[in-house]
Amino acid sequence: MGGLRCPKCGRHVVRRTHRSGVVERLLSRVSVYPFRCQLCGRRFRAIQPGTRWVTQQPERREFDRLVARLPASLSTGALAAEGAVTQISMAGCTLETDALLVVGAVLRLRLHLPADRALEVDGAVVRWVRERTVGLEFLSQRADERARLRRFVGGLVAVYHGVGDDAIPAMPGRWHRGALRSADFWFVVAVVVFLVVALVILFPEVKFCPRGSRC
Repeated sequence: MGGLRCPKCGRHVVRRTHRSGVVERLLSRVSVYPFRCQLCGRRFRAIQPGTRWVTQQPERREFDRLVARLPASLSTGALAAEGAVTQISMAGCTLETDALLVVGAVLRLRLHLPADRALEVDGAVVRWVRERTVGLEFLSQRADERARLRRFVGGLVAVYHGVGDDAIPAMPGRWHRGALRSADFWFVVAVVVFLVVALVILFPEVKFCPRGSRC
């Protein structure tokens, strides 16, 4: 979390995520790192001059789990059980339950939000099991329910990270100055400049004349 903003939604609730492939490992040598927005899910690369990230044990999770205490109902086939969500993010949650679940099981989940109707998750898969605690990844959810989840998670972010403006949905298509720090943006700019310069060098007879003027 910090001052870096997501180039898609403009919120600064972003998390440094793991590098993928040789290209990102090379880019990290020049302070270009991958990040993931914790609310809209956009993955992007950004320039962080003077910042060196310490290599740690592999961590595949790309979304921060936020502490929450929500009663939950789950069902899978003939099984129906109750439980409680203890941590949640846009990608999944940690659930305490007495139900006997196995890794790979797919279930439906209902989260009972405070002062609101239940939040529906059509499909969630069990990623790990530790005694009475399981880790779930959200696979499928209706668009309106996804929007409700985003508002709820945004409220938790506002409480835990003090970024209340992030709980307010950004306007679609709005330009954010944070996009200027996206390495992908500058990569596109560099490619365009390179193509223009190459065109001028390879085809010197081609002239670029301003509209309304004679070359």
